[in-house]
Amino acid sequence: MEVRLEKIEEEAQIQVIDTGKGITPEFLPHVFEYFRQADSKTTRVEGGIGLGLAIVRHFVEIHGGTVKAESPGLGQGATFTVRLPLAKT
Repeated sequence: MEVRLEKIEEEAQIQVIDTGKGITPEFLPHVFEYFRQADSKTTRVEGGIGLGLAIVRHFVEIHGGTVKAESPGLGQGATFTVRLPLAKT
């Protein structure tokens, strides 16, 4: 896993890049929805009910930011990008 932080214009961009199991193109538009999981068998093996990424999206949005997920597909990892406005000083 790799974590990157950079300033882009007036925003902080945080990227989390992994080489994990990836996300199918069909599920990618739903990855931030409450109680959604690409594979319900994962719940039994790894725990969780599909709230983590939905909470991330909510937290980022209430702070005026955006979050997106990208993945070339299963077995090819994923990149999550969060952009948050920087405080004016």
